[in-house]
Amino acid sequence: MKFIGFTLAEILITLGIIGVVAALTMPTLVNNINNIQYKSAYKKAYSDFSNVIDRALSEYELVPRNSTWDIDAGTSEWNAMKKYFKISQECEKLTPCWVLADTFGGQPNITTNCPAFVDASGRVWVA
Repeated sequence: MKFIGFTLAEILITLGIIGVVAALTMPTLVNNINNIQYKSAYKKAYSDFSNVIDRALSEYELVPRNSTWDIDAGTSEWNAMKKYFKISQECEKLTPCWVLADTFGGQPNITTNCPAFVDASGRVWVA
């Protein structure tokens, strides 16, 4: 009598090969998904920021820039951001709004004394 089917060893070897392939591809898939989420969040933040600046420009609230580090222009931009974003938390210094373990290029001292706020979507904006 002839049996048609697979032996247990053949099935286990096949499952082992599938497991190894899955173990090799999962980190790549997770990384790709994270990259897509980061890009989407960045595009949303850029869009929101652009809308705020456009709205402030249309209402003549911004001071023209004379240089890169123009304090008056920076202050008017910061005030426009605070006016048009829904703020859930405002901080005189960055520390209450941002965990210092998360640094900007490994240099948290650059921005720790800057004002910041958290908008309704949970993003932290720093002056």
